[in-house]
Amino acid sequence: MPISIDEYTKTKDDDLMFEFVQGDERAFNELYERYYPKLRRTVFNIVYDADATKDVLQETFFQLIRSRGAFVHGSFRGWIYSIAKSYALKELRRRKADRASNFSALRKEGSEKPMELQIEDTRAIRPDMACHEKLLSEAALAAVRSIEAPFSETLLLRMKDSSYDEIGEAMNCPVGTVRSRLSGARMRVAPLRRKIAS
Repeated sequence: MPISIDEYTKTKDDDLMFEFVQGDERAFNELYERYYPKLRRTVFNIVYDADATKDVLQETFFQLIRSRGAFVHGSFRGWIYSIAKSYALKELRRRKADRASNFSALRKEGSEKPMELQIEDTRAIRPDMACHEKLLSEAALAAVRSIEAPFSETLLLRMKDSSYDEIGEAMNCPVGTVRSRLSGARMRVAPLRRKIAS
């Protein structure tokens, strides 16, 4: 039996997916609204790039549409998360392959050593970025990821040079909350950074 318009927001995920399989596009729209924000956070924690996150989410929902006939009733949440994580890991593999290809191309040009990237010293422009420099190592990033999610995600977005307004929009919170979370994140990461540096 078709779902009435006012019941969509109260309908379970699996039932909405069943309706979408039957051709109800409004059911898909409701699933999209429910899961896009949740999946965005999960995917970003894998790829750590806002643009790549958008691309992965786009592919995830395209795949949901393409393979809706394979959906097994009773497993929507796990199914959509597995699709998103699969595309996120695929994006990481693509980046690794691109880096390897670029390195190989530089070597073929006759250089015995890879070209050194000229990295602008942002400390003169953004003093608050100086405290982030040590966070660029694998160990330091692991330390950031180990703190509570709201703090780690806010700090990682700031490390990507996102403005307070952009972070607030991405995390659906006011700028004041962004500043508070950044302060809390730095307090939590500080002892871990000292441990890494020692």
